[in-house]
Amino acid sequence: MRWNQEMNKNQTLTVSRKVAAFVTRILSIVLLAAPAFVYARPNVLSAEVAAALHSGGSAVLYSLEPWADPEEKVARLQSFEILGQSPLNPSQRANAVAAIDSAIAGFDNIVAACFDPRHALRIQANGHTYDFLLCYSCHQLEIYRDSHLLESVGAAGSPAALNELMNSLHVPLSHSLEDSLASQREQQKKYDEGMRRWLPAMPTSIRRVWDTDPQFRMGMNPHGKALDDLKSALQAEVADRDERIRRLLTLNGSGVGPWSGYPAYEDIANALLLDFPTERIVTVAQSPGAEDALLEGAARYFAGWGFKRYHPQDVDLIPAHLKGLLLEHTLHSGDPKDDDRLDRATQAFGS
Repeated sequence: MRWNQEMNKNQTLTVSRKVAAFVTRILSIVLLAAPAFVYARPNVLSAEVAAALHSGGSAVLYSLEPWADPEEKVARLQSFEILGQSPLNPSQRANAVAAIDSAIAGFDNIVAACFDPRHALRIQANGHTYDFLLCYSCHQLEIYRDSHLLESVGAAGSPAALNELMNSLHVPLSHSLEDSLASQREQQKKYDEGMRRWLPAMPTSIRRVWDTDPQFRMGMNPHGKALDDLKSALQAEVADRDERIRRLLTLNGSGVGPWSGYPAYEDIANALLLDFPTERIVTVAQSPGAEDALLEGAARYFAGWGFKRYHPQDVDLIPAHLKGLLLEHTLHSGDPKDDDRLDRATQAFGS
C-alpha cells in the first residue's frame, strides 16, 4: 500500500541511519512472513564445530540486538549490538548447549531470507573462539571461528529456555521483534477501524471502482480518462452539486485519521473536490447540523496541500466563522497526539 506524505517545496528528503534501520526491520518482518527457501542439504554441524560446542570449554552467553543502528558505537559481537552478556558455569553452559542442540534438531527445513540473531554462545575450544549466533525467527544458526564465518545450519523452535537462562543471569533480552509486531498489529487495527468508516462513506460510483480496481485499493488512484469517467459516474449518481460536495467532504473526513502520512487512496476525495468552486464547498461546510465527518473533511481539505496549490487565491474565501468552526472541531476530535494534524489546522484556521 502506498502512503501519501505531504512536503512543502522547500523541504528535502533525507534518509537517516534510523530510517535505514527501520526499513531493515520492516523487511525482516516481511521476510519472516514469507520463508524464502527450503533446505535440501543435511542439517548437521561439522565434526569440528560439534566438538567445540560440546567441548566443555569456557562459555559466555550473549543477548544481541540485530536491529540497532549499524553505525552506533556500541559493543558488538560479529557486528550485532550486545545488550548484555554473562559467563556460564558448567551447569548453565550445558543448558545453553542443550538449547542449541534442540534448535538444530527441531529445524523444519524452512529458512527465511534474513538473519537477526538475538542469542549467542561463545565457547573457547582447541585454542579457538567459536561464536554460535542463533536466530529463532529466521530459522538459522551461524558459527564463527575467530571472527570468521565457518558454517551455518538451520535451527528452529522456541527461545524460552535461553530466555529463562538469560533472565536468571539478569541479562537483558531484545524485544525489538515483539515491539515491531505489536506496532504492526496496532497499525492494522487502525486500518481496520478506518475501513469501517471509509467504505460506508463511499458513493456507490466510487465504491464500484474500489471493488474492481486493486490498484486503487493500493493507492494508485484513477487518473486521466479513468478519473474523468469516475467524475461522470459520480455526477450521474448524485445529480445535485451541493450533495456531491457533501458526500465527498464526508468521505474525505472518514479516513484513518492523519492529514499527512495517510493511505494514498484517500486522496481520491481531494482530487474530486478540487473541481468544485470554493464558494460552494464553503456553503456546504457551513450547512446547519453538519456532522463531524463532514467538518473533518472540510478542515482536511482547506488545510491540505492540494487546495493551497491549486486554489491559493481562494484562501480568503473561507470566512472567519468557518475557520473558527473547523479549528474548534480539529482541536476537540481525532488523535490528541497527532501534532501534525493540530499544527496544520492551527496554521490554516488560527489566524
